[in-house]
Amino acid sequence: MIRAHLLDELCIQIGRAALDSEGLLGVMRRDEIEAGYTIVPIGAEKPFPVPAGDWDAAVISIRGVKVRIVLVAAKKKGDHAFTRLIKSICDADLTPAVIEPVGDIMPKIMKKWGWRGRRRNGSGWESYMEYTPRAFKFQRLR
Repeated sequence: MIRAHLLDELCIQIGRAALDSEGLLGVMRRDEIEAGYTIVPIGAEKPFPVPAGDWDAAVISIRGVKVRIVLVAAKKKGDHAFTRLIKSICDADLTPAVIEPVGDIMPKIMKKWGWRGRRRNGSGWESYMEYTPRAFKFQRLR
């Protein structure tokens, strides 16, 4: 009985986080800011272009030369928006990092491009996978 009650309470809390005034994207952006990163909004031209015509939603952040791509949702599937984003980051002499890619497609792209995946932040709830280009592959993208 007690476990079922705790599970119900957890589900309620998760639902509130997803539906609060910030929304789920807002929560993700806030987490990035709290971690010391600056959000790069859709439509930005600096420090690298993030064309509004390419993206329905995005959580992209930067600190120093590292650009974290936490979430991107292209307006048109198969239009190479992600490739253009990576190229614009590399052209600005910054290092892209894809955070916890999901689904079937993104991990396959990371593997095809020869990017290296590493588990960050330990092994508990706060851990995540981060994919970054290997040095020689990174040079080819520029």
